[in-house]
Amino acid sequence: MSGTPTNLLRDLVAVLRGIRTLAYLDERSRVLRSVRLALKPLATVFRGSLGGFLFVACLLWWPGQGMAESFVPGDVRVLDGDTLLVWRESGQRPIKVRLADIDAPEHDQAFGEASRRSLIELVSGKAVRIDPVAVDRYGRLVARVFVGEISVNAYQIERGMAWEYSLHHRNQGYVQLQEAARRSGVGLWAEPAPLPPSEWRRQHPFNALQGQPDYRCGQRQHCSQMVTCDEAHYHLTRCGVRALDPDGDGLPCEALCGGGAGVR
Repeated sequence: MSGTPTNLLRDLVAVLRGIRTLAYLDERSRVLRSVRLALKPLATVFRGSLGGFLFVACLLWWPGQGMAESFVPGDVRVLDGDTLLVWRESGQRPIKVRLADIDAPEHDQAFGEASRRSLIELVSGKAVRIDPVAVDRYGRLVARVFVGEISVNAYQIERGMAWEYSLHHRNQGYVQLQEAARRSGVGLWAEPAPLPPSEWRRQHPFNALQGQPDYRCGQRQHCSQMVTCDEAHYHLTRCGVRALDPDGDGLPCEALCGGGAGVR
């Protein structure tokens, strides 16, 4: 890398674009896949000055700290069988947490309510630890959730209240738990032919009158325009549409997102 300010700026922008991929991972992706994209421009930076390298190294280090840091939230609300709304501290904005590597039945699907109740039972009144994995494209924190030494993600599968949903089924521990639950006929496996949530979503597309979710800031301003809770959460947290949360509790469009359910 040459020492001119123009070239330095160009290379730093390339690195920052690579880093940006780390913050918008799909929940079924793995951090290492995007790390390769983030580090690719560093081959150029490494040939530069020590000061330039240290600056970029700090950029790489700093955003990763928040992602990797485990925390115990002060309050937890269960939205469905694989999603929590958590407050790190009183007065802070809540964080929507998607349990990594599992997929629970949808609200309107068989066992959807049972799965939500199961998750409430697991976390209600307990100290919950959040181990972040990534942030998905909807702005949700993807994480492994623990109560003591118990993996809440795994326990939902073991109870038959969620499906294993790791990328290419690489989480063999979860795969084995799901197979054991299936053989035992617990939870959703009591059904003769349970439908994976991903297939259920494919068979139940969004109502044509409602249209598709729109994740472009500035396009939608009211709960009546929202199609999904994830869309409403995105517009509240990423686009700053305060009208979606008139009571300021951090949960947008409560009729859509199940306000008041599973609060502790």
